[in-house]
Amino acid sequence: MPPELFHFLSSKREFHTFIRWHPEWYRTLNKHPEKMEEFVYAAQYFHGQTLPQRLKRWQNNLNMALLLLSLFKQR
Repeated sequence: MPPELFHFLSSKREFHTFIRWHPEWYRTLNKHPEKMEEFVYAAQYFHGQTLPQRLKRWQNNLNMALLLLSLFKQR
């Protein structure tokens, strides 16, 4: 593995965890280091850090807060 790729993977704990859970990416990046962008997206998706996942979580939290607020208003 090229040293710059190794340092990139070691730079973030999320990448290291993702590689441990999905070793096929280790082999893919060894053969095709240009697929780094795909790897980053896959790792973000795995950890729930993509924009759609964050918006959905935020929406769920907002709905829960509104539900609790409406319950307190009824009393």
